[in-house]
Amino acid sequence: PLLFWVPFTEVIQITQHIPTLLISAALGALAFIAGLQAATYLPLSISTSYSRTATLIATIALGFIFLQEVLTPKQLLLFGLLLCAVIGLSLVRNNHEHLDSTKTPLGIVFALTAGSIATAGFFFFTKLAKAVHPFVASYF
Repeated sequence: PLLFWVPFTEVIQITQHIPTLLISAALGALAFIAGLQAATYLPLSISTSYSRTATLIATIALGFIFLQEVLTPKQLLLFGLLLCAVIGLSLVRNNHEHLDSTKTPLGIVFALTAGSIATAGFFFFTKLAKAVHPFVASYF
């Protein structure tokens, strides 16, 4: 139903941006796979918090590199609090018999990779949403 409000000429503009669409989709799929792998080695709450933290760090880096955006002191404070919360959550020891504790570092790597790859996928999707009608980008 989203495409009912978009002129057909704007819908077919997506064909000019298929490589960007495919890159965004492939990065999203890779991030999903890496996130699933992280969840096999870490508790879900910890793998998700690591992944979202990596997404935040990568987003800040992209904003600084491409948009010359700098965090305000208040944003830096909140970012520091977030990092402390993630570290605190990581240090809480729960008994998870189904997880192999020797593979925890591998889970951390997968979680951080998932967040970083997801950020790249969002970046390409944002480029696509700026090039075509946002409804068209979200539909495909």
